[in-house]
Amino acid sequence: MATSFTLLTAGSNARGQLGIGHDEDARAWTLARCDTLEHNEVPPSSSSVPPSSAFPPPGHRVLDLAGGANHTVAVLEDAVSGERTLWGAGDASGGQLGPDLHAEGEAFVRFRRVRFLPLARATDGHCEDAQPVPEAGPQVQEEAPRLELVAAGWEATYVVLSGRKRKADEEDEEDDALFALGTANDFGQLGVGATPGQIASGGGVHQVLLRQALLDAADRGELGLQSAGQVGRIRVVRLAAGVRHACAVVELGLVQPAIDGQPAQRVTILLGWGAARHGQLARNDSDTTTRQTVKPERAYLTPRVMACWPGRREVQIQCGRDHTVVQVCGMQADGADEMKVITLGSDRQGQCPFPPHATTPAEHTTTASIAAMWNTTLVLSRLPVGDRVLVWGASSKGQSGTGNVSASTVAGHSVDTLEMLSLPGHERISSLVAGSEHALVVLKVDPSRSTQEEDEVWGWGWTEHGNLPLGSSSDGRRGGDVDESQQVIGTPLRIWPPSAPDTPPGDNLPEARAQHHSVDAVWAGCATTFLQLRLSGPLQQ
Repeated sequence: MATSFTLLTAGSNARGQLGIGHDEDARAWTLARCDTLEHNEVPPSSSSVPPSSAFPPPGHRVLDLAGGANHTVAVLEDAVSGERTLWGAGDASGGQLGPDLHAEGEAFVRFRRVRFLPLARATDGHCEDAQPVPEAGPQVQEEAPRLELVAAGWEATYVVLSGRKRKADEEDEEDDALFALGTANDFGQLGVGATPGQIASGGGVHQVLLRQALLDAADRGELGLQSAGQVGRIRVVRLAAGVRHACAVVELGLVQPAIDGQPAQRVTILLGWGAARHGQLARNDSDTTTRQTVKPERAYLTPRVMACWPGRREVQIQCGRDHTVVQVCGMQADGADEMKVITLGSDRQGQCPFPPHATTPAEHTTTASIAAMWNTTLVLSRLPVGDRVLVWGASSKGQSGTGNVSASTVAGHSVDTLEMLSLPGHERISSLVAGSEHALVVLKVDPSRSTQEEDEVWGWGWTEHGNLPLGSSSDGRRGGDVDESQQVIGTPLRIWPPSAPDTPPGDNLPEARAQHHSVDAVWAGCATTFLQLRLSGPLQQ
């Protein structure tokens, strides 16, 4: 039976960022929609409303998704051709959905194709002569840039295009390219080091000059290289954005490799740019005294080196409002893997418990993943006693998941997972994600030991806009500590599957519930939640 995918959404929708066909908040799961017209096509004369279909379109899957203040961007992949395309919904007024959609309207309430991505590599950061990426086809498929990563800031979108060719030798590969879409640059969040007037000149499409940033860093001795001539091919392997700062993890191939006297084929580098006043882009160097006494720069207008490790390292990054969380997988002297969590930036609410050079607590050597809300840090740890989510930082809106909403902050408290993990067959948290002030986990379910046949999604935190659609616990109880007056879910609540499968809570959900399905992925944005389901058959339109 054919496999298809559908995207359900809930939460804040003031500018149509949920892509559901209107701009009212969605307090129940609602199917995402996309316009089916091609760029600049005219709707049929019989209707002023463009035709639409479920999103993603048939034969496509959402690979990655990110949400800003009032916009959402998604990378889709065609199951047959492998072609990847960028789509967006919501606010386009600041160029965050590219210049074409910016020219067409202020906002879009259904997902639209973002077609304008530059082929030409800029030399000054501004793509004034940029051309649209060609459609994949027999004559251009091998040369078309491949979308790899996407992230969203408050009013900006960041996109990574691969420098790899599908049928090229490694020597013919180019650097990965990082582009910023948008016009707001008050804190240098576009990473192009330009004045506001210059920002407007590129139509809102700007290339972040990673190579120049790394060459400059090498000249300053920040990469431990013998010379800048050793800077080789650049691959961007991780990308994250906060409100007004962004970070990227880069793997840098070395020419005549050597770093600090030790041979290495590559180095792994953490870069950051944008707002920096709270130390969220501080360099992870050995001079902790200097780090504590020197006042941070207000902003970095171009990427700066925050950390550099010899060899290839697995590094995860998450950005809060004024802090950055980094997870690094290293190697101990005995050859065993070692996980280290680093926090940088504002600690006003206790969200930065792990300074770069603090000894990592033993329990965090089992860290599986990290997440960051605006002012809260979350760590998923796999311990002998079971999976735990530990939380530091703001808690007054239920962010800690402990049920204690009277506490303004918490320090290393464990999310109350008793209800969701104590049932038969409910054993493992497979993923953890966080939005501005809410968190989601996907709970793996063993159907041979549980009455539940599919994986579950649980959430907690601030749900003023309905971004945590109320559901029930696995045994039919409501579950969770819900403060209806303050729109707070204080302890984890099951939000998928819905409590009444035969009575879907959102528009057009009967089609999704009528088929066998499984949870494929979840994402969280600024008071928004997105759930992609894998269906066993095509979705009825």
